[in-house]
Amino acid sequence: MLTDGRPSQTCVPLTAFEYQHSRPTKSRRGLELALWVRNSLAVALACWSAEGLVFHGPFPIDRTWNPLVGLTLGSLLVGGLRLVPGVLAGFWGAGFAAGSPDLFGLLPAIFATLQAVIGVVLVRQFCSQPLTLVRFPDIARFLLISGPVVASLLAVARYATQLDRGAAWLQTWAGDALGGLLLAPVVLALFAQPRDVWGPRVRRVAGPLLLVAVLMMGLAIGGSLLLAVLLAALLLSLTGQTTLVRTEVERTAAELSALHGERAAVEQALHEARREAVLGRLAGGVAH
Repeated sequence: MLTDGRPSQTCVPLTAFEYQHSRPTKSRRGLELALWVRNSLAVALACWSAEGLVFHGPFPIDRTWNPLVGLTLGSLLVGGLRLVPGVLAGFWGAGFAAGSPDLFGLLPAIFATLQAVIGVVLVRQFCSQPLTLVRFPDIARFLLISGPVVASLLAVARYATQLDRGAAWLQTWAGDALGGLLLAPVVLALFAQPRDVWGPRVRRVAGPLLLVAVLMMGLAIGGSLLLAVLLAALLLSLTGQTTLVRTEVERTAAELSALHGERAAVEQALHEARREAVLGRLAGGVAH
């Protein structure tokens, strides 16, 4: 339970909804600012680490797909658009680590950040909220947006600014789509709410997708994009069906428990009525 933070003899408990819509206090604003700074730095450092260690570390791997797309899209879906500065800093740091000559990677970072923001808007618009991904239509729309659609946004921008043309443009698009398909579900499984839906997916979804992501490092894309789509859809669908079955079982159990409680209450009322009737007859007999 949360309290309103005002000094008083008795602190009035607040629900989460009341807390979110109550008048902010200095302590609350300070806590929210600290959390925002922490989360933004975490996103930025994750992007820098992914770029610097994987592609430019002691044992660099050829860039065949872009993990930053899924990492940033998933981060914004979990933490909200307030993390946009952290995403921008992450893409800028990744470009700087890659030695980008374009204002230290600022222009590509802006394009990539806009791509992630538009992806979040599309997911919120076309997928059921809160984002649980337990039904196949939602899963299909999410994978379509996080992969090919989001990748097309940056690819078109790079083509228009002549950063990529021809085969390089197609390779960039496929790499971004593959990164979104593989890592966005991983980030959601690790951090998204509600945890009773996403928690079990850490082992059943995030683990297999991370393993596939590692195996695809340095490999030609080829059929990897199709494999990623099928694998992500299969894992999310299976875990989604498990969630639906568990929810239905819990709902049925709750209904049975409620019916049992109502039956017990009715039986208790009948018992009391019979008891009062017997006592009434006995009292009448004694009076006569």
